[in-house]
Amino acid sequence: MGRKCFGCREFYDEKVINRPEVLLPDEEFSKFTKELAEFEGWLNSLKGTEVNFSGTVYSVKLSMKHVIRGNQGYVELNGFMLVFREAFFDFVKLEDLCYLSVGKGLQGRYRFSKGDKIDLYARVSVDRGRLILKRPNRIEILERGNGETWSWDRALVAARTATPIPYKLEKCFACERGYLLDTIERINGGERKKRQLFCLEGIKNPRSCIYNLAKKIDTEVCSVDEFHGAII
Repeated sequence: MGRKCFGCREFYDEKVINRPEVLLPDEEFSKFTKELAEFEGWLNSLKGTEVNFSGTVYSVKLSMKHVIRGNQGYVELNGFMLVFREAFFDFVKLEDLCYLSVGKGLQGRYRFSKGDKIDLYARVSVDRGRLILKRPNRIEILERGNGETWSWDRALVAARTATPIPYKLEKCFACERGYLLDTIERINGGERKKRQLFCLEGIKNPRSCIYNLAKKIDTEVCSVDEFHGAII
């Protein structure tokens, strides 16, 4: 529509008002609100405190953010983030995503990877709805996984090649090389925050991406080579 449309006799202005509705029965909704209040109370009691934390690493991600100043933007690497699908906080089991922030030195020393079972102490914080543990200490590796590990040099290369994806596709969200970064735009002394999807392979057009196909081919070739080596 343009500015002249409002005076046209063919123009109709319809107001659509949406309001939330509770789909759960009263009894189930009451149970949900009670459990939510208990969870929020438990979480508030942990904020800023140190807890004994244990769990199995689901994945190791780079801790990065995208900073924009004027017309210039860059990706800032701040260490690593260990992802857990479930974990124990002291003696309480959380069956949801949570994260552990790890610096360059700790990653270089312990070489965390997917499948590692760890036990440690850390401080609990909440950042934009994400439960993040920080300042880990007294770390024990109870069992080693067989996942790929990140080195600092490799992480720097990935951060330098990270490229924003102009539109969001489900396959990019699911890909291990697709990263949803916090984007901070600094304007006139203030900040505006949003999130944007980045590709660590530097691919600007997702439709031309062959990363998963190439990885599958490499895996099949390695399997064939191992098979022939076993026969020889």
